[in-house]
Amino acid sequence: MTRLPSPAGHPVHGHLGRWGTEPLALLLEGADLGPLFELRLPRSPAVVGTSPAWNRFVLRDGETFVARRSIVALVPHLRGGIIVTDAPQHRPRRVVLEPRYRDVNHLRSRVRDAARALVPGDEFDGLAWALEAIPALLNAALFSGGFPEDLLAHYLHPLEQGMPAALIPRPVARRAVRKELARQLRLRRDDPSIDDLAAGFAHVPGAVEELRVGLAAGFDTSAHTLAWALWYLGAHPDWQAPERRRAAVDEV
Repeated sequence: MTRLPSPAGHPVHGHLGRWGTEPLALLLEGADLGPLFELRLPRSPAVVGTSPAWNRFVLRDGETFVARRSIVALVPHLRGGIIVTDAPQHRPRRVVLEPRYRDVNHLRSRVRDAARALVPGDEFDGLAWALEAIPALLNAALFSGGFPEDLLAHYLHPLEQGMPAALIPRPVARRAVRKELARQLRLRRDDPSIDDLAAGFAHVPGAVEELRVGLAAGFDTSAHTLAWALWYLGAHPDWQAPERRRAAVDEV
């Protein structure tokens, strides 16, 4: 295979430093080199594509493009469960897990209550607020607010810092979270009246790991998206009307 073009990087550390400090500029520089380019990251080079056709190709070829060799597998918080499960096991595992994440209608009131408890003042930092709000909302939906807040904050903190902090192994934090998740699942096996999302996983094999990476992935994908949505709505008053707000959130 012909070597792919690659943005400027460090002769020893490759693109790890730029990935942690200026990822968007790094990706834009790579995209200017062609539809496919290479990033030199820990363990192995990463091939990056920028077109819809490339995305479709990656998603359809489950034998060549496997999750356990993707960039996400470099992040210990995300390396586990369905996130790194490849074909042919991926689809049947999704069939087991997805219905348990979708049954959320009865949880809306408690999630709203958690959000209302964090309503900021007239002026606030959108990112700082989102980084505080998303763990609270995840806690409300998954554990009825019963997951220890300090443990959750400590576990998710590396994902707030981005790269390369997110790549550093933190086995003590992961063990503590796994232990607490096992306790939460035991509570739900003993008490069928608990009706949060974690209750749906009480009898699912491998539930501890699925919930561990689910917490991290939910935070990682939602916190900055929420901050950006707040910025967008703040910058565009015409989208703030109640009848238009949902469309703005959907667009984000």
